[in-house]
Amino acid sequence: MSVIATIQYPAKALALPLHSGETLFLGRGPLFGINSPHVSRKQLEVIGPVEQTGYIEVIRRGTNRSLLDGKELPKDTAVKISHGVIITLLESGFPLTIDVHGSSSVHPGTGGNHGTPSEVHKAEREPVGRRSKTIDAPRTIGNGPSDPSEQGNPMQENQPWGDSKGGFMQPEEEEEEEQDSEKTSDSEEEEVGNVSIRSIRMTADESDAFSDESSVLDDDLSDLEPEGSPHTES
Repeated sequence: MSVIATIQYPAKALALPLHSGETLFLGRGPLFGINSPHVSRKQLEVIGPVEQTGYIEVIRRGTNRSLLDGKELPKDTAVKISHGVIITLLESGFPLTIDVHGSSSVHPGTGGNHGTPSEVHKAEREPVGRRSKTIDAPRTIGNGPSDPSEQGNPMQENQPWGDSKGGFMQPEEEEEEEQDSEKTSDSEEEEVGNVSIRSIRMTADESDAFSDESSVLDDDLSDLEPEGSPHTES
C-alpha cells in the first residue's frame, strides 16, 4: 500500500505515514509523548481512503474537543480534509499537521522521524471498518492557520458548534426560553388574580352570612322578653 498522507507532529519532529485503506488512531501514548488525562488514547481516527479520492477523513472519537484549523470537530462525524490542515488534539494544544500526497500540486512532507515499526504499531493501525457520516471541513474565516509548532488555544470566537456538554446555545433556543419565561410569568399573574377574586367573593359571602345570623339572633332574643312589667306582691 502506498503512502497517501503524512502526519507531522513538530513537538517531537515526528512524521507518521498514513497508507491508503488504513485507519490510524491518534491520542495519548508514547508515540507522541502525550500523557494528558484529557486526551483519549483514541482521540482522533484518521482514515486513509482509496488513492483516487484525493482526500482523507478524520473523526473525533474523544469526549473533549479537538480542533481543525481553529474550528471544533464534531464528535463521531467524518470530516474530509485537505493538504496542510492543522489538527489540534485538544483545544489547549498538541497541534498536528497533515500533508496529503497524490496530487501534482501537493508535495510530501520532508524530514522528521518516521517512527519505528513498533511505534507505528502503537498508533493502532486498523483496516477501515464501519464508516460514519461525512461532511466537508468547516471553513475558517480570516487568515490562514498559524504556525503548527505554536501551543495555545487556536479557537476563534463565536464557535458554530458547542462542546460535548451542551456548549454554546443557539439564538433560536435562547429566544424560545425567553418566550417560555414570559408565558410562565403571565400564567402566574393570572393565577394570582384569580385567587384575589376568589378571596373577595368569599369575604362578601361571609359578610352576608354574618348579617343573616345576626338578624336571626335578634329575632330569638325578642321572643324571650316578657310581655309586661314584672308583678310585685305585697
